[in-house]
Amino acid sequence: MKVKLDFITNSSSTAYLVYMPKNFNLSAYLPKLIKSCEYGDDLFEYYEDKEENEPEMLERITKNISKLQHGEELWHDDTICYNSTQHLVVQADLIVAAVDISGDIGGIIQPVNIERIDEIQKRYEENENQT
Repeated sequence: MKVKLDFITNSSSTAYLVYMPKNFNLSAYLPKLIKSCEYGDDLFEYYEDKEENEPEMLERITKNISKLQHGEELWHDDTICYNSTQHLVVQADLIVAAVDISGDIGGIIQPVNIERIDEIQKRYEENENQT
């Protein structure tokens, strides 16, 4: 198992641990997100005409973000617009860690609450100060 703190290219076998703020502003990332669709992202798998179906695509991505904000994970094989959501959390710099989980279980985006991140940071700092 490999743990990275940056982007892993094979998102179908990666667990992304993300911090998803409750006040996340999706509209700030829409231009980049729409542009990302141009290189064959999963939106084209479900929608042949991107411009005609853009409102529905954005609605699905918004629902994915809402799920993450409420502590629900997103599985690669079960989530429409998973790749777009994954691109979005990368662009917004919300990835805490990415873990290569290789195998047939598929990728996952798992939210982590800020209190847990703070707790880990505190323990890290305590350990660093002891050395």
